[in-house]
Amino acid sequence: MKNRFIGDTRIPSFNDANSTIDLTNYLDIEMPIYTGFMFQYIYILDISPYNTTSTFYKKLEQYDIRFDDGEAEASNEMQDSYTRLDWDTKQGPPPQFMETEDGDIEANNIINGRRRLRGAIERGAKFIPIAVYTPDEGLTDEEVYQYRIEAAQKANNLIGSVRTNKKDDYIQTGVNFIKEGIIDGDRASVLTWLEDRMNYKERFLAANTQKEILNKIVELGNASYELSIFMDTPKADAWVQENGYKVKDSNGNFDKNLFVVCVDNVRYADRLMADAIVPACIKIQRTDPVRIILYSKKRKPADIKKNTKTFVDAIETAYQNCFNLVRVMMPVLDPFIEGNIPEYRPWIIEGCIPQLEGEQDVDGGKLILSEKVIASIPKKKKSKGSVIDVTLGVAA
Repeated sequence: MKNRFIGDTRIPSFNDANSTIDLTNYLDIEMPIYTGFMFQYIYILDISPYNTTSTFYKKLEQYDIRFDDGEAEASNEMQDSYTRLDWDTKQGPPPQFMETEDGDIEANNIINGRRRLRGAIERGAKFIPIAVYTPDEGLTDEEVYQYRIEAAQKANNLIGSVRTNKKDDYIQTGVNFIKEGIIDGDRASVLTWLEDRMNYKERFLAANTQKEILNKIVELGNASYELSIFMDTPKADAWVQENGYKVKDSNGNFDKNLFVVCVDNVRYADRLMADAIVPACIKIQRTDPVRIILYSKKRKPADIKKNTKTFVDAIETAYQNCFNLVRVMMPVLDPFIEGNIPEYRPWIIEGCIPQLEGEQDVDGGKLILSEKVIASIPKKKKSKGSVIDVTLGVAA
């Protein structure tokens, strides 16, 4: 049975203004089957009113689906694909949308194909084909939402997806579902959800990875503290660009003296000193101070604060060790170095990306001083000592 088309079956080429692309190949392509939805027809969506600042484009951000969305590399890959292949009907089905009760197509209701659609808007395309679905009758709004998110997660592992979803995507979806009351947070319920509805063992074959996903969902989903904003390298890089901390110069180049660094591994502090700070100082034309912006991949606020302090201290230790090395290797210089390490530091920590909801303005687009993050670490209570210590007047 051939798929149903509504309207035209051709769209303008993405690369050649004088040619069009035949979409009739979609007539015989099997459309994805999603639990809770039924495929209806293929339709050409007019995207000419939208650009990268429009609400429609911004609503296509898929942080509920891919937690590293906004990755510049993924955007570049999509543009490269369009340049080489144009809109290629052989690369799998078109983006899939859920139709509203009024028959409208809204960005919030996309199931799969967000990156392709965003890439088309970024490219200035006017039209793209989409596959339209309707939810099964009798489903509640909550059930439709759950089915759509689950379908989107699994759809990113189908033919036509440039990038499959990662374990963090599955973890964060599970955590969100527990927090929203969609699934229960006990271990048995989470495991049933992963196996029966997410097919996670087909996506992640390693037993250790499967165990990690299950454990993390249960841990974070039941956490008594408010989870931090999820952040990783691509998302952190997107944040600093969007908020004006990482900009291109007149030649289209980013500042090579800016480093966006994760605080969760102190070895990065040593690498930063060896690979960035020291080279900046010993150039013929010095380029210090090196600019540093910090973030964490942790979801527990206490871990973010602790790791920030540990990392900041590690940079200072690495700097001090530069002088200690000279003192050991050239003892004759020890009298000149002792007590004479300059107060100037050839790096500036511009701040931390705001991730702590309830403590920081996570939507304000402003960095948080690392000193402020460190100062928010709860002070350890002093021990009052044992009864015997107190009786004898011995300090704890």
